[in-house]
Amino acid sequence: MTYSAEVIKEVYVKHITTGETKMYMVNALWTIKQFLVIIHKKIVEDFNVEAFELVEADHLEPLLESDEYLYEQFGIEMNVAFYIQPINVTTDCIICYTVLPSITHYFACSHVICHACMGEWSRHICPICRS
Repeated sequence: MTYSAEVIKEVYVKHITTGETKMYMVNALWTIKQFLVIIHKKIVEDFNVEAFELVEADHLEPLLESDEYLYEQFGIEMNVAFYIQPINVTTDCIICYTVLPSITHYFACSHVICHACMGEWSRHICPICRS
């Protein structure tokens, strides 16, 4: 399906460490590359971070630059949310307190656990707050 008019949708972005959340209006007809350039400027200003990855909340995978349209990846309704994952931030596992060079598994509530603890936990709800 081809769209000719702007398709403006709300997209929520949450800082994985602080839990701070912002809503942005985006055009589903932007390419992912355009979206990343535009949203990067806003995130730097609003969240005061320079080095970060934008991670899709549902799949916990970084959003990679491409010429694909946003609606092609996320649907015309843009039912998607993102986490801001700062780069080069040391994080401790909230269960065993191991210092991790990068986050292994995190929940929507922003709590972080390491791979070993996630293997023992093996649930999709946070072991701390149960969200």
